[in-house]
Amino acid sequence: MINLFHYMSFTFTRELSEFPPEYMEIWKMEAITPITHALGTFETLHELRYTFFGSLKRVSDKWNLLREHRSQRSLMHRVREHIEQQYGNGNLSLQLLSEEFGISKNYLSRLFKDEFGENFIDYVADVRMQHARRLLEETSLSIQEIAAQVGYEHYFTFNRAFKKTTGFPPSDFRKKQEM
Repeated sequence: MINLFHYMSFTFTRELSEFPPEYMEIWKMEAITPITHALGTFETLHELRYTFFGSLKRVSDKWNLLREHRSQRSLMHRVREHIEQQYGNGNLSLQLLSEEFGISKNYLSRLFKDEFGENFIDYVADVRMQHARRLLEETSLSIQEIAAQVGYEHYFTFNRAFKKTTGFPPSDFRKKQEM
């Protein structure tokens, strides 16, 4: 029986050798290590069987979590790309994105924060301000036109957000850049 379990472990490991490293690490830690230990210490076949199938279950559960995390990560990168393309849309919101990507806005908000380390509203504001600074530096568009291009319907809202981010109102920022 011991030889059979060693052979099964070896065969599984060989077949899984093409898996990504993080999957192999889970396999080694959750299956190979406990099975190898059990093969040296078991007293009954029932005990060995319990360890073997328990290890396989833990590997399966962790692989599923890893796969789910990768799927969510891909989704969050698509969401971020969408924000980069649609930052000028004044209606850009968690609600709009949740409808477009088919997940609840609360879940989307949590995933976004987990993946990128900042909340959605701050991220959108930062993207908009980066583009606004570039437009102030590189174009002669009016501040009202720039505000509209980066998603602010009202000049005063844009002015307040810009000053909060840079410490200067947009007009002073532009003057400073011209010097």
